Amino acid sequence: MKEKNFSCFLNSVVGILSTHLRSCSRERIYLFILMYIATVTSVCPF
Repeated sequence: MKEKNFSCFLNSVVGILSTHLRSCSRERIYLFILMYIATVTSVCPF
């Protein structure tokens, strides 16, 4: 169940990331990467 939700989240992440890359705003991309890392670490803590 968790893996399924994570794959759905990953798909949305890819869509959002491609949109941000098209807009080509460096600050937005950095903020997005930080948010992504924070979400991944909270979902799958190592």
